[in-house]
Amino acid sequence: MAVLQRESSSQPTPSAAQTFAGHIVAESAKARLPDLFRADGCAALYRLVDRQGVSVVVMRTSDLCRDQLIALLRYRLAQYLVVGYVDPDRAFGERWEHEPLEHVHEDDLHVVAGNARTGEILCYLTLGALHGEAPSASTLYSRGRPLFPVEELFGWGVYNRLRILPDLPISRVRELKRFVKNQRLNPRDELVVRAPIEVGVALFWTLTGPLHVETDAVVGDYEQRGAKRNLDYFHVPQAVLHAAGTCTDSSRYHYGHWRERPCVPFAFWVPDLFPALPRVKLVEDALRQSGTGALLRLVERDYSRSISPSSFLPERGLPRITTGTFDELSSPTADQQPGVRDLAHRLLATPLFGSLSATEAVTLATLCTQVTIQPGRPVVRQGQPGSGLYLIETGISEVRRHDGVGGTRTVGHLRAGACVGAAALVTGRPEPATVVAIEPIQVLRISPRQYEGLFSGLVEVEYEVQRAALLELADVVGSAGSRPCARPSHITSNEAD
Repeated sequence: MAVLQRESSSQPTPSAAQTFAGHIVAESAKARLPDLFRADGCAALYRLVDRQGVSVVVMRTSDLCRDQLIALLRYRLAQYLVVGYVDPDRAFGERWEHEPLEHVHEDDLHVVAGNARTGEILCYLTLGALHGEAPSASTLYSRGRPLFPVEELFGWGVYNRLRILPDLPISRVRELKRFVKNQRLNPRDELVVRAPIEVGVALFWTLTGPLHVETDAVVGDYEQRGAKRNLDYFHVPQAVLHAAGTCTDSSRYHYGHWRERPCVPFAFWVPDLFPALPRVKLVEDALRQSGTGALLRLVERDYSRSISPSSFLPERGLPRITTGTFDELSSPTADQQPGVRDLAHRLLATPLFGSLSATEAVTLATLCTQVTIQPGRPVVRQGQPGSGLYLIETGISEVRRHDGVGGTRTVGHLRAGACVGAAALVTGRPEPATVVAIEPIQVLRISPRQYEGLFSGLVEVEYEVQRAALLELADVVGSAGSRPCARPSHITSNEAD
C-alpha cells in the first residue's frame, strides 16, 4: 500500500487551467446539432444531407440561432485547446466557455460537416468577412482600414506584390480560417476521413455558386500540411508567399500556435476555381462510393503537376524576398529573434525601405548585418570595390576625398539615416569617397549579393537606392573643384541630427 501511495503521489496534479480546458473539451464532445443538418433546416447557401453518413451545411452567422452559434464556438475552442492552438492559461484566466463572440461577424460563413445520424460535428471552417468598417472605396492596398487576421499576423501589405488582388474592393475579399477537425475521433474512421473532403466540396460549390456574385478572392494562412493539402486535393491554384515572417505579438489569439507551427500566407482568385470543376466532379463521384478507397486513389504524389498557376502571380514571378527562394533566406518568425521586429520598424521608417511590406521588412531584418564601427575605422574606402549598402543608424561619420596630390580633404559628414555605398552598388565602379567613423557608429549592411537577390525588380527600392547613388555622386562632383564647396542643399537631410 505504501508503494502504491508513493506512485500515486508522484503523478503530476493537473493545473487549474488544464482542468478547465478538460471541462471545455468534455462539454464540446456532448454537442449534437441534428437540426443544423436537416433537409428542412434553417436557410443555407449549401446543404448536403447524408452522403455516406456525412451531412454538410454552409450558413451565415445571421442565419444561426444563438444556441447553434455557441455550440460551434465551443467546438472551435475545444479543438484548439486539444492541439495547442490556444493557451489554456489564457482560456482559464478569461473564463472562456467558448470562443469569444467578438471573433464572429454576422456575415461570416460557417461550413460545418457532421454525422448525419447523430448530428455530431466532424469538421468545420469559416469563410470570414472583414471585421470593422472600411471606407467604401477601400481595396487590399488601402492603408488605415481594418485588417484581416492574416494581415494582423504578417502585417499590412503582405499581398502587395501579387497581381489583381491588391486592387480588389475589400468588400469582395474573404478569409479562409478556423479549419478544425474533431480531435476526439479516430482519424482512421471513415466519416472522419470524408468530412474534410465534403467541407472542401461545399466550399468550392459555394464560392462558384451563390457566393460568386459577392466574392472575388480568398486569403488566409496555413501550415504546409492541413488546409493546404485540402486545397491541393481539389487542384485550387494558389499564390503562396513562402518567405513571409510574422509581425504579431503575444496578445494575439493564436499566438502560441503561430510560434510553434509557422504558417505562410496564401490567396486564390475565385475565377481560378472554374477550371478545376472536372476535378471536383471526380471527387464527388468518389464520395458517392462506400469506403475510402476511391477517395485515396485521388491522392497524387505531386499535386503541383496538376494545379494551374494562380492568376495572382506576376508574369516575371515574385521577388525573392517574398518567395523565399534566395539561398540565405529563411522564414523565421519575428518573435523568435529578439529585436528583429524593432529593426523591421526602423527599416520601414527609412526612405530606402519604406515601400516594403511589414513582413518583407522582417525578412530583411533577419538578413542584414548589424555592425559597430569604431572611431577612425572606415565604412568604405575610395577606390575599392563596393562592399555593400550601409545604412547609418547612430553616430557621425566623415566623408573624405583624395585631392589628387597625395592628400585628402573632408567634404561632408553623415549622420543617422544616411546611406553609404549606393553609388558603387548601382554603377559597379569603385567607391567614390572614403567614409570614416569619427565616433562609434552603428550601421546595417546589405551585401551586393543580398541586394541583387532580394530587391531585383522592386521598382520602389531600386528608385530610392539610385537616388541615394546620385546624391553620393553629386557630393563628389560638388567637391571636385580647387576649393571645398558646400554640399548640395538636397543632401542636407543626411546632415541632420
